[in-house]
Amino acid sequence: MATENLYTLLGVKSDASTRQIRDAYRALARTLHPDTRSESTGHDDLNKMARVNDAWHVLSDSRRRKEYDQSLGVTQSGSESQATEYVAPVFYSPSPFPWRGLLVLLILGITAVLVFGASNDVPSDTPDQLLQAGSCVIFDGAGAVSEVSCATTHDAIVRQLIGYDMTCPSDTESYRDRQGMGTACVDRLNPSATVLR
Repeated sequence: MATENLYTLLGVKSDASTRQIRDAYRALARTLHPDTRSESTGHDDLNKMARVNDAWHVLSDSRRRKEYDQSLGVTQSGSESQATEYVAPVFYSPSPFPWRGLLVLLILGITAVLVFGASNDVPSDTPDQLLQAGSCVIFDGAGAVSEVSCATTHDAIVRQLIGYDMTCPSDTESYRDRQGMGTACVDRLNPSATVLR
């Protein structure tokens, strides 16, 4: 019984599809099952039904069928067969890092920044409202100063910007920075020369 061929027991070829094996098993089960027989079932029929069940158990499961076929040395070629020829795995080496492409992009980016920066030069005397030494300012009447272009009429030039808790030198006047950055120590211009050229 241990050497009995399960395919032969079910009456199918070794390359039979799973569907063909199932149909053969059902046909045998109908003829051998004790409930379907009118006369008393013999010991041999019960024994054969148990072997048919075992064959179905092995051949209906693709993993078990593959192991069984390997033990027989059989290769399956059925349409629903799960046994396949061994294919060695393919290992791909990782792609090299694109240093050249990255370098080209970096050079293009730097060039674009330099060209854009050169084409959008802001005149140096355009006020940015951040007071510093040399900024030209006007008085707003509320004790504060704000920056203006030195090419226009202005009231004073900032000598230095200091913190609120500090004191300006005695030869300058102190005004609050309108932006709230501190105290501006300014040199007031001569009223007759209010435009610096």
